[in-house]
Amino acid sequence: MSPNWIDYDSLGCLRAINGVAKRHNMLLRFATNDLLKACCGTGGAYNWNASAICAMPGVVACKNPSASVSWDGVHYTEAINNYIAKGWINGPYADLPILAAIRN
Repeated sequence: MSPNWIDYDSLGCLRAINGVAKRHNMLLRFATNDLLKACCGTGGAYNWNASAICAMPGVVACKNPSASVSWDGVHYTEAINNYIAKGWINGPYADLPILAAIRN
């Protein structure tokens, strides 16, 4: 919270926080060209088609799975699972982080 009314917009939201959210969303839009496409799949905006899934003839995997969020349009890649696990174990995705909670 800020005691300065000028820090708030007409809806009562902090301008600085909204600025961070807008920048974050812009960067997400910029990165989604390939990031959100399934690594293993074919067709469509997200490289996923229920009629042509991983391991079917003609369906190929990407060369760098660690650069993708989704392996096959349903499951996360190993790189994303690793990122999420580290966030639970060390923070910030758990409060207390799991390792800190175990030590207590």
